[in-house]
Amino acid sequence: MVAPSDLQIIYPFSETLPLKKARAIQYLKTCHALAEAGIRVHAIFGKDPSLSDTDCLAWYGLKPHPNLTLWRLPILRKKEGGRGISWNGLFNIFCIRKIRSLVKAGVPSVLFLRHLKLAHHLVKKGIVNDIPTIFEAHEVFSTTTERTGSRQKLREMEASVFGAARMVVSISQGLKAGLQREFQLKSDLPVIPDGADIPRSAAVRKPEEGNICYTGHLYPWKGVDTLVKAMAHLPDARLTIVGGEAGDIQRLRSLGTELKVEARIHFEGWVAPEKVAGYLERAQVAVVPLGTDVIASHFTSPLKLFEYMAAGVPVVASDLPSVREVLTDGVNAVLVRPDDPKALAEGVQKLLADRSLANRLATRALDDVRQYSWSSRAEKIRLVAGSILG
Repeated sequence: MVAPSDLQIIYPFSETLPLKKARAIQYLKTCHALAEAGIRVHAIFGKDPSLSDTDCLAWYGLKPHPNLTLWRLPILRKKEGGRGISWNGLFNIFCIRKIRSLVKAGVPSVLFLRHLKLAHHLVKKGIVNDIPTIFEAHEVFSTTTERTGSRQKLREMEASVFGAARMVVSISQGLKAGLQREFQLKSDLPVIPDGADIPRSAAVRKPEEGNICYTGHLYPWKGVDTLVKAMAHLPDARLTIVGGEAGDIQRLRSLGTELKVEARIHFEGWVAPEKVAGYLERAQVAVVPLGTDVIASHFTSPLKLFEYMAAGVPVVASDLPSVREVLTDGVNAVLVRPDDPKALAEGVQKLLADRSLANRLATRALDDVRQYSWSSRAEKIRLVAGSILG
């Protein structure tokens, strides 16, 4: 097995950082944890010329590390509001040059990928064949796309990438099963869930009475519509929603107005990642209201869930296979029927009314989440990288 200090991982991310998406948090936190584990990490991503390397890391609450090198390359991406053009080609050209320059004789190198289109391009250019590659799957795009005409193309891309990669890993057991079912991948395909920053000691919490919190994006499959509807059954509670884009916020605000609960829902919009902890400190209950869409029910490994657990907040979540990989009803959370506002409200009210139960579940969740630290995730990746290098 290759020693961490002898290994380098090259990890391209074909988007501009900083980025207001959970995947960007997962990306940089993973890179940083790998560096802390003693591995030389080359993080390659799109350049925002307004920020230095230090500022880019600080945006995610991270500090520079001697084992982590940031390579910020030219990229064409539309600005917020749809201005400009997006084109993968520019980044791809510079990315290939950078990857080739980093692979040196005698240095054990592994290419780690998570973007399907970038991975497919690197397969076509022979990069994946030349460098031992790990592809981390986050969904089976050919089964989740709503565009019928894209399914066959996506399936061909996935088959090409999965066939060329030395190892495919998934972020959940449900996704692993989907990959094996659709592409007959190996039965020992590794599962490496997302992670969280684990506090050395329990956080000092100051929960506000009746304060419910949700953090993250507001895509329909996230189930926040169900949470807003649940507020009609929780007349004494308040809901704080942290995150989301303007269009989704407006959709949910209109729903709240329709249900006459808008006065008890506060939309914070996007906040810097390091400020999320402050909202969780004040929450009496945090909610993961995922719906039954296949991404939510089987594929996801939600960052917010691990963040809730690490913050010591009692959790109410949808009773889905993806959630049950982490949570057990009555042990470390309350699980409720998905897409059911009344059931969700009853679950929340159960914890609001029983402080002893809430504390017991939150204490157990904090203990359980330690296995989902970023350092634990990094160690799993290191073992996979070592295995494909022999």
